[in-house]
Amino acid sequence: MNKSKSKSVLQDNELSVVPQSERKSMFTIISVLLCWVINPAPAITGGNIATGMTLPMALLAIFVGAVILGVYSMPLAMIGAKEGLSTSMVARIAFGERGSNIVAAAMAIANILFYGVTVGFFIPSLEALFGMASGSLTVSGGIIASLLMGTSAFLGFRGVAALSNFIVVPMCLLVLIAAIKGIIAGGGWTAINQIGPTTAPITFGTGVTTTIGIFIAGATLAGDVTRYDKTGKSAARASLLSFGLGFFIFVSLGAIAVKGTGSPDLVTLIVTMGGKLFTVIGFLLLLFSTWSSADNNVYSAGLALSKLFKMPKYIFTIVTVLIGTIVCATGVYTNLAVYLGVLAMLMPPIGIIIAIDYFYVRRGVEKKTEGIGDFHWPAILAWIIAVVADFFTGNPLGVLPYAAIGVSGINSLVVGGVAYLVLSKVMKPIPAKN
Repeated sequence: MNKSKSKSVLQDNELSVVPQSERKSMFTIISVLLCWVINPAPAITGGNIATGMTLPMALLAIFVGAVILGVYSMPLAMIGAKEGLSTSMVARIAFGERGSNIVAAAMAIANILFYGVTVGFFIPSLEALFGMASGSLTVSGGIIASLLMGTSAFLGFRGVAALSNFIVVPMCLLVLIAAIKGIIAGGGWTAINQIGPTTAPITFGTGVTTTIGIFIAGATLAGDVTRYDKTGKSAARASLLSFGLGFFIFVSLGAIAVKGTGSPDLVTLIVTMGGKLFTVIGFLLLLFSTWSSADNNVYSAGLALSKLFKMPKYIFTIVTVLIGTIVCATGVYTNLAVYLGVLAMLMPPIGIIIAIDYFYVRRGVEKKTEGIGDFHWPAILAWIIAVVADFFTGNPLGVLPYAAIGVSGINSLVVGGVAYLVLSKVMKPIPAKN
């Protein structure tokens, strides 16, 4: 392959508008978004929620979180498709050219960390497959798996889409089988609904926060994928079906499987719930579902860093994988609650500010990507206010000496939106340049 062809394969419109000739069908977009959702981390999160409350309350918490994620992602998905730009590039409109660099950095860090978390959740399946002690492969397995799973994201959307198209249905069936096994093992649907918490009880708000936190970064970055969609309406439908309905079903199946069997570890349950053949099949599906989801994190981190440093995405794909490998090897996935709390605090106000700015504040501006200044302080200040408010009310890190007020993630979403609406009115108006 000559140099020009090599660049063509690696080029992914990271700093430019995706041309209409490269736009994809809604089915392809849904496949990629669902593969972001369908990996061990959300299903394990569902199991963790179910162990801390009754199943009906767990499913309700998951439902509320999924509805919020689905609705929240819709305008961001529409913006991505309408502008044909990544979320990091779209953020320039609301936060300013240089102000959006702060947002891009936050997006990159969130995705790099989540890459390490996602790949890390795969490690217990390796240990279960080979009958090894828990934690014995955290470092070596984490390094090998992380380096392997970053390869397809190197090819950009093409690589991510190619891996996504064949994994969605088999992985859903696998977790469905685990859920059915859980219902049978627990004595039936009525019986498992009566089972109380099997670990330290958690509040309904914590269940909602955990549900939101596990995928708020992905919902915020929906535009990274939907910029390849043909229309804004199609992108909105794809996002709602994936982050709302698909996410709810998948996380709920994980909750049902764990609640019924009493197993605290969904991954180990999956690879040990049948004979040798089923174990191998389960292991391979866990491998590829983790791979396809982790690819999306590498992909979005590369886009954010490309915007930040104005360099080709494939360079930062390599950087993301290397740093994510280190993160994975440290076993960060064992501290999931703290990580999800940080995401629930930081990410929702970014998305709501972008959406309000695009559809309300600049509703009369035809060419929204023109006339962008360096810093748009109403957006930046609204984000800071939202994060601080969420920290002191939602207590997402669990470090404050009082009970949470409201729900972390929802608090930052509401405060960020209200603060931006107010500040955009009282501070310097935005020039309507067309």
